[in-house]
Amino acid sequence: MYSLSSIKQLHIEPTNKCNAACPMCTRTGNKIVENNLSDISITLFKKAFSQEFLRQIELIKFCGNLGDPALAPDLIAIHEYAYESNPNIKFVIHTNGGPRTAKWWEELGRFYKKTPHSHVQFHIDGLKDTNHIYRANVVFDRVIENALSFIRAGGVANWVFIPFSHNESQIAEAEKLAAEYGFAEFAIKVSARYKSAFHYVDKHGISRKIEPTKDYKIYKDDADIKCSAAERKELYLDCWGNITPCCWMGSFDARPFTDTHQLLSASGMVGDDLNIHHKSLADIVNSTFIQHTIPNGWKNDSIKVCSEHCKGSKVHHWIINGEVRPQR
Repeated sequence: MYSLSSIKQLHIEPTNKCNAACPMCTRTGNKIVENNLSDISITLFKKAFSQEFLRQIELIKFCGNLGDPALAPDLIAIHEYAYESNPNIKFVIHTNGGPRTAKWWEELGRFYKKTPHSHVQFHIDGLKDTNHIYRANVVFDRVIENALSFIRAGGVANWVFIPFSHNESQIAEAEKLAAEYGFAEFAIKVSARYKSAFHYVDKHGISRKIEPTKDYKIYKDDADIKCSAAERKELYLDCWGNITPCCWMGSFDARPFTDTHQLLSASGMVGDDLNIHHKSLADIVNSTFIQHTIPNGWKNDSIKVCSEHCKGSKVHHWIINGEVRPQR
């Protein structure tokens, strides 16, 4: 699939802690996560990724499936170690913007000023009266305060907006605000998760309905699977220390009925065989699971998660400056 020396990108889930309770998120109401909170410490990050290895890395994205990266205790320390190893690394953080204080975001902004090719994506899905409908428990005013502290300290910030029926009328106003506040880019991300209305009860006992935007599209591609992780030369590290090619296969400890468990079994392996607490990075990358089982599954289209996300039947898409492009 790829060799250790060819890896160019890392996708890191630095924590499974989150201040929000977004409907449809894998984390919301997930007792496995709630009872097994975990962070990637600076100690584990150094164990997983040597300075020599990081010198070949072009991009580190902090996102993941379960938590908000800003809540990871060692997030800034991890940045500093990676930057010390390779000042040319591009960093990207995805966050709802609600965690931490303005002072913490100012500190992060001063660091990002040293890496102007890096940025933070603040996922803000509406204005003061709507953002909390999907970003449950997130306070809009606090998000803006944190984002402005980051921007004023020299950090580059993008505003990412997921449209729903309850907020899509506010897109123009949000884009105008983004420009006024100093966001470098305003991006619309149309989610492939929402194909029909979704009902939930919020923490106040209020029944709410989330409806998809009218702009929802499915990008379908019946060609052969083209693995995005393999094309990007990317590895994914989840909050428990598991390494997989991508986030779609990752965080399998919180999703016990995923393809990953079946693929591991077919490889004669167990979960610990992909865990950096127990195995070296080289052992994991060179494992039967990554080098043989996954590529063989593409040939007969037997891996559901690969078929869904890397043939195109379940793909988010972005609208940036009027340009529509699928997210692979």
